Amino acid sequence: MISMSISHDCRSHDLCSGIHGYSEQCQRRVADAERELGAFVAAVSRLWGPSAAARAAEYWIALAEGLSPHSVDSRPNWRQLTVLASSRLALDSRLHNFSVQGAEGR
Repeated sequence: MISMSISHDCRSHDLCSGIHGYSEQCQRRVADAERELGAFVAAVSRLWGPSAAARAAEYWIALAEGLSPHSVDSRPNWRQLTVLASSRLALDSRLHNFSVQGAEGR
């Protein structure tokens, strides 16, 4: 599953730095991140197909993994991360191939 990079054990993931142990707050952060990533990947898959969705997930996960522990507040803005990943995907030269493939299936 694409979201497996997000759902590591909360105790060792930067997503939950500053949170001691396996807390409810950490579980919520991970669940929120998984929901946002899942919605993003599903939307990209519907529009441009599974190859573009895989690329979108790679961008999103790379951005999430690059978050500084100090930049992750009590409620990270996952939507903003999705917008950044969308921008990267739009600039990806391979997107043109994805859009052609996606349009053929309609």
